[in-house]
Formats: sequence, structure tokens, C-alpha cells
Amino acid sequence: MSAKQIYFIGIAGIGMSALAQHAMHLGFEVFGYDRNANDQTSLLKGRGAKITQGLTDFSLLNTLASDSIVVRTSAAPTEHPHCQQALKLQFRLIKRAQLLAEFLIPFKTIAVAGTHGKTSTSSFLAHFLKSSDLGFSAFLGGVSSEFGTNYFNRGDDFAVVEADEYDRSLLTLSPECSVITNVEVDHLDCYADLNDLEETFLQFQQQTRSSCIVHESLSAAFSGLRYGLTDQADYRITPVESTTPFSNYQLKTPKGNYTIQSNTMGLHNALNAVAAFAAAAQFCDEAQLIPAFETLPQIQRRFNLVVQEKGRLYVDDYAHHPSELTALHDFARALASGRKLTLVFQPHLFSRTLQLKSDFIAALDLFDRLIILPIYGAREQPNSAISSEQLVSELGQKAMLCSKQEVLGCLKQEELQVLITAGAGDIAELVEPIKQWMTDECLV
Repeated sequence: MSAKQIYFIGIAGIGMSALAQHAMHLGFEVFGYDRNANDQTSLLKGRGAKITQGLTDFSLLNTLASDSIVVRTSAAPTEHPHCQQALKLQFRLIKRAQLLAEFLIPFKTIAVAGTHGKTSTSSFLAHFLKSSDLGFSAFLGGVSSEFGTNYFNRGDDFAVVEADEYDRSLLTLSPECSVITNVEVDHLDCYADLNDLEETFLQFQQQTRSSCIVHESLSAAFSGLRYGLTDQADYRITPVESTTPFSNYQLKTPKGNYTIQSNTMGLHNALNAVAAFAAAAQFCDEAQLIPAFETLPQIQRRFNLVVQEKGRLYVDDYAHHPSELTALHDFARALASGRKLTLVFQPHLFSRTLQLKSDFIAALDLFDRLIILPIYGAREQPNSAISSEQLVSELGQKAMLCSKQEVLGCLKQEELQVLITAGAGDIAELVEPIKQWMTDECLV
């Protein structure tokens, strides 16, 4: 790559910011645009990146060298003003997945794919590798408490990455080892149906050069080492009696049997951790990895316990798919000891909400009280065929519609016991205000 400058359109995004950090590690000058300013833009600016928030502010673009590369996020179509300006200036314009693939050429890549659990599994995988003596870099889809960021570099031998199925981005990768956590209906704006989605994951597996770790629920068409709860799993977990579900369990592997004491809770965390362990064990002595189960990192917005004061709990989570909401409910219910669960939910994407409407209704109805925000469109234009008003109407009296600006006022009228915020949009902006209010209330 001859270019010395890279311009990122959507640089504040979690995937883009990790690439931007790696670009700076490689010695590139980094520039970018994003309408949002967040912790990622602050971090990048602190390291020397130049970033604009103006939709038509091309001052940085216009000063780049002629051989510069412009990278766009999936949320920025080619019609985006900064893409159009890049094309006008005849810069090479590529997608994020293309740049990631180019950056990964020197590495042996371990890629984590699946509809759910990619970020937790890849963060756990980075944690296991960190406990070994392998040199590696990690490109994560969330901020790990262990690294304090979504990018970590300790050498250029291995790379841990998330393989995103949106727009078939994962097919740009040919990893040394892969993990497939699950395959469920999603992104039907890109796929004809579940079979089409599954075929894409199968192609991704075929592009894997060595071993593949797959959840036991996947069809027989998927080959590789399986993990799960049954006797057919190569990496099998069995729960041990505990006050917190799946914090302790027995792990049976092709090489041994272990008693696991984990600092995480819940079946989903246990399975993600075992998938990560199995992938790391393809390159490391598995017995040396076992102690790392006790210090697994917390991942930002993955069942984060924000407030726990005077019997009141506040949890924030990234759940934005019906299956994720169901898992979130089940885990919260197990920990809540009969207390009322109030969910503040921001649906993500008009297409997903419309296509999975009945599944969303079923998952949301599991909670005791619901505050539903308007749909966060992200890369999509509004669709009159679906709205949060429709969800509220079908959920009945337990649900109410509330704008993001009104949420705090709505919560002040509620009798809260266990509060949960969930969604993949900008609902994360509410976490600190809610935390502050709940903390102040608890101190009274």
C-alpha cells in the first residue's frame, strides 16, 4: 500500500475507529468525518487524527495527497457527500471490509462470525491470547475493560477480528481459524432468506484455511470442532451448582477435563467464552489458558451493571434482535429474584423491525414494563410500513412510546426495581444521565 494518508467516513463507529487506530500504528496519517463526537473520536484526536463533523466540510479531504485512500462505513452509501467529494477528487474509495482485509494480509487471522455474540467472543479470545506468549493484534466491535479500547496491539503474528455478515463483508476474509457462534434470520435487506444467509456463512467457512469452531446448533453442513451442552460437542460444558447461573461449570475438551471458575455469569457468556477458548487452544497449550477464565473482561454495553444501590439495579445492553432480547430477559429474570423488569428499548433499523416484527413483539412481551423509543434508522430511510407506535399498540398497556429526550422524565414516573436499556442505536447516550439520576435518587 503506497498511500500515506487514509480518510475514514464514519470514523466514530466502533469498527472504523479500530481500523483508524491500526492505521496510525502503521504510520499512516489519519483523517476522517463523522457527524458524532464520542470517546473514539476523542481518543483518535488525542493521537493526532484530524476529524471534521461537518456534512459538507471537505476541508480535510481537499488537502489530501492524490494517492490517499478513502474508506467508508456501510452506513455511508456512495451518495454520501463525503463519498461524492472523494470520487470527484479521484481518490480510491473502498469499504471498511476491504481495508480490513488488506491490513490483515501479514497476520494469521482468527475471525469470529455469527449473528450474535461476536463482540463478546472476540474480546474473550483476545483475553485468552493475552494470557499466552503469542504476539497478536485485536480489532474488536466493542470496548473491552481489559484494554480500555476496541483495538489492542501486542505483535503482528496473529489478529483477532469480527467477521461481519452485513453486506457479506465476511467474505473478504480468509482466516487461519474461524468461529461461527450461530446463524439466525437477520439483515434481510442483504439476504433473500435464512438459506441465503446460511450459504454465506458456509462459504466463509470454506475460506477458512485451518480449523473452524462452530456451535452445536448449526446444521450438519457446517464442519469443524463443535461446542455446546450435549455429548456431541467437542467442547462440552456442564453447569455446577452455583448461586449465579453458569459462573462455574465443567469443561470437557478433546484433550482434557477442567473445572471452570469464571467471573462471568449466564449461559451465553459461558458459551462465548468456551468458543473463544477453543479457538485459542488451536495455537496455545489449553491447560495454560484455563486460569484466564477467572479474569474474563467486561465488554461495554454487554449486560453492564451500571447501578446497584439500595435494591435497585440498572443494566445496559446492546441487544437489538429478538433472540438477544429473549436471552437478555432470561438472564435478568434469573438474577432479579422476582423483581419487576422495566425495559427501555430502541429498535434498530426499519427493515429489521418490519421483517421480525412478530418475533420482537414476543420477546418484548416477556418484560413487565416497556418504554419504546422511535426506530433508529441508521443507514436506512424511514419506512411507513413500520413504526414504534405499532409495537406499542400490539404490546398493550404494559408499553408506552417515549422520545429519547423524554425518557428520563418517563422513568421518574415509574416504580423501578430492575431497569434495563437496550438497543444498537444512540440509546447509549442515555446511560450516563440515567446513572446520575438513579445514583442521586438512591442517595436521598
